[in-house]
Order: sequence, then structure tokens, then C-alpha cells
Amino acid sequence: MKNIVITGGIGSGKSSVCKYLEDHGFRVVYADKMARELTSSGGKAIPYIIDNFGVEYIKPDGSMDRNKIRELVYNNPNAMELLEKGTTLVVKNQIDDIRKSATEKGEHVLFYEIPLFFENDNKDTYDSCWLVTADIETRISRVIKRDNQSREYVLKVINKQMPDEEKIKLADEVIYNEGSLSALYERINYLLVKYKLINQ
Repeated sequence: MKNIVITGGIGSGKSSVCKYLEDHGFRVVYADKMARELTSSGGKAIPYIIDNFGVEYIKPDGSMDRNKIRELVYNNPNAMELLEKGTTLVVKNQIDDIRKSATEKGEHVLFYEIPLFFENDNKDTYDSCWLVTADIETRISRVIKRDNQSREYVLKVINKQMPDEEKIKLADEVIYNEGSLSALYERINYLLVKYKLINQ
């Protein structure tokens, strides 16, 4: 079974790539979605968050206050590492279980959307990594429009992530997503043919 990662920085267009894959019958595992479920009300990571960060980082509905914790970890590398221990490692274990089940069922490929793939240094556990990228201004405008965030905030997030120049050197494939959706889909189809996942 092939295990292929879709990664890329904020605003690169990973979601568009993953949606296209799902629309064409491929299964996509979302690491960020798993992490959000862990930190939602009743999630497995909530006791860990309380023990390590304090009850002030929990919202009245019982979920983690993502905005508050984000402000903390982006300015504190130690806090970021502590948060990842309580979420990233659990997600990795869940992904391992999904992969084992898919292999037993005879599935021939799984895609995984993992935004911080290179930052977490787990390349050896996957067969291939497809990086989605776009120029900085395109990414900034997408996130401002999508999340109603300030330019300053988006730049701060981008600057905390590994630069795309470094990711391009590490990725097996690069999907440039600065043009039309049809151009994006054409590139995805090229890769699906290249990896023998669809017929030409």
C-alpha cells in the first residue's frame, strides 16, 4: 500500500488538493482534524491541557481555547513542544492504527494531510510527500479572506513555519498552486498517473 502525504504551509491550498482527491474516490486522513477532536469538549487531550497549561486555557464549553493557546505557543517554543507531546504523538498513534486497518482491508493507497509534516520529522514513515505551495502574497490573501485575520497575524504564522524553499528540497513532488483550479487539477492528475493511481 502506498502512503502519500499532502503538506504545505498555511494558505497554500492543501484543502483544495485533498478535496479533489476525495471527490475522485481517494481516502484522505486529516491529522489536524484528529488533533482538533482531541482538544474538543470531552477530547482525550483536555486533561493533559489542564495539567500542563491550566484551566484558563479551557473554554466554558470544555474545549481547548485554540486562540489563547496559539498565542502562547507561537511565542514560547517550550510551550509548543509541550503541546505537541500531548497531541502530535497521540495523532501519530491513531494514524498508525488507520494504516494497519487499511492494509488489512487491502486498500492500495492512503493520502494524509499533515500540515507540519517536515517540522515533525517523520518522512521515513511515508512513501512519498507532495508539497503544495504558493507565493507569500497569495497565501496571505487567502488566509485573510478565509479566516478574517490580520496581515500581521498571518505573516507571524508563516514565519513560524519552515520556509517553503526548504520544504521544496525535501519534498518528493511539488504542486504549485498560484493559478486556476483547472491548472491545479491538471497537476494532481499528472501525479496520480505518475504514481499509477489512475490510468492516463
